[in-house]
Amino acid sequence: MKKQLFSGLGAMMLLSLSAFAGTVISETDFTRDGKVRNFDYRAKGFGTFHGFLPKSWHENGAAWKKSDVATEIVKDPAGDYLKFTVSGKGSQYFTNLPKLKKDTPYRLTAVIRNKSDQQGSVLLRAGKPYKVWTTMPVPVSTEWQTQTKTFQFAEDPDPTIVLFLLLNGSGETCVRSIRLEELDLPQTPAQKK
Repeated sequence: MKKQLFSGLGAMMLLSLSAFAGTVISETDFTRDGKVRNFDYRAKGFGTFHGFLPKSWHENGAAWKKSDVATEIVKDPAGDYLKFTVSGKGSQYFTNLPKLKKDTPYRLTAVIRNKSDQQGSVLLRAGKPYKVWTTMPVPVSTEWQTQTKTFQFAEDPDPTIVLFLLLNGSGETCVRSIRLEELDLPQTPAQKK
């Protein structure tokens, strides 16, 4: 009887958790599936970037900011991570997203440690004209943080929205993962009509 009770409870827990799980739109483990990239814009009076980036992410700052950035994968028993070392005016990176939807709940999650001298952020931004659609701050901390933000768009979102990682200060920022998912939340009776 006990075994059946626990099996039934386990199944109920899985069902309830799956009701709130979402469809993953973008998920990046920052230590896998990438390549080393090198950019040097010092001759034009700007910055440099040298290091590993996941293949779907693009460096977007060395060509117009006076900053020097190096990355390296750090092996850690608690979980490997990509360490960004920034000196200068900060740095930014982005990955493309599919078209997002109005009135749909989304959850943005980052596992990150920001040991730099300024708050960073993970945000959704459309290009030209630039418009930030949502921002998730990444405060300065010597501890690992799992930052999460749930949001939805009240109007049709721009189809050019991309996911940005902004490192605004000098110092180290370590990233394990960033994920954006569409939530499958249960509808209220008013929403079903």
